[in-house]
Amino acid sequence: MNATVGYVRVSTEDQKLSPEVQERAIRDYCQLYAVGDPVVRHEEPASGKNLGNRPVMRALLADIEAGQVRAVVCYKLDRLFRSARDAFAFFDLMEDHDVVLHSVQEKLDTSTASGRLVRGILLLLAQWECEQTSERTSAALQRKKAAAGGRSINGRAPYGWEWHHGMLRAVPAEMKVVDKIKALHAEGLATAAITARLNTIGIKPRSGPLWHRTQVRRILER
Repeated sequence: MNATVGYVRVSTEDQKLSPEVQERAIRDYCQLYAVGDPVVRHEEPASGKNLGNRPVMRALLADIEAGQVRAVVCYKLDRLFRSARDAFAFFDLMEDHDVVLHSVQEKLDTSTASGRLVRGILLLLAQWECEQTSERTSAALQRKKAAAGGRSINGRAPYGWEWHHGMLRAVPAEMKVVDKIKALHAEGLATAAITARLNTIGIKPRSGPLWHRTQVRRILER
């Protein structure tokens, strides 16, 4: 199967945007722009906002990784994701597997130059958000160190470890994930493929709903 998939989700904030309205718009769009006859998948309204908490989305991510999807069509981008972090991870996976994204309301088509420009802007915003968080964390640690008279402080323990009475100790559940990441890397999988695999099978990072390739890279570089 190399399908066009229509993704439908109703949010609690906008109940007027019914599944029927979204599906009809997706089918009309696909017919108008010759995208293909879509296989429309409906996410349950009670599903979570985060990508990793939605069963239909998890299945879609798995199909993308398996090379079974050539295009994804949604009514609006906020039907797919609600944060820059989720957008970054989703676009990463789609780019790795040459999948095109269409959004009916935003008139987005990532097979075109203008569509890729919009995607690039979203990715830059996501990267900026990550770097801003990193800078704030670094600045906070420096302030704590200064307040401690220059003495060393613990800071945040790396993934797989935790602080205990001033000493690092392993976190068994996280170390299993670290071992899996290293095993996949030893099998020849690239960072992006490992990231997609973790997100597909529902293994969550310490914070946030999805893994990002920079997190995986840090673990591999340690």
